[in-house]
Amino acid sequence: MMEYYPEVVQVIPTEDYKVYIYFDDGSIKLFDASSLLEKGEFQRLKDKKFFLTLSV
Repeated sequence: MMEYYPEVVQVIPTEDYKVYIYFDDGSIKLFDASSLLEKGEFQRLKDKKFFLTLSV
């Protein structure tokens, strides 16, 4: 039997580098992305204008 993993249906970034993540099962999680801003490819997210354009 396959395990079910909810699908991300919407993301809403915030001014303080957090992201509300909405899933198809109705759950909502708040992810703090600030710890990623110094790592590799994620560094470009430091640009707040760019970060606020995040979408699915």
